[in-house]
Amino acid sequence: MNPRPDFCPGCGAQVYPEEAHCPFCGRKLHTSYVMPFLVGLGGTVVALISGGLVWWVMSAEPGETPDAQPQTQATA
Repeated sequence: MNPRPDFCPGCGAQVYPEEAHCPFCGRKLHTSYVMPFLVGLGGTVVALISGGLVWWVMSAEPGETPDAQPQTQATA
């Protein structure tokens, strides 16, 4: 893929390769790779936290709170 387009992807007008914006429609011609990376990183963090919470809730036995200590009976 050519990172320096000869035509605007928005309106199809011919543009010079060194232009940052289309002079006809104003669309940005060069994309930034930072925002998709940050969105992907944020989605990964949310998925890990959600998975951890589901595991924590599902690992508790029925009728037991997740942070309760097991009860032991003393034999005399």
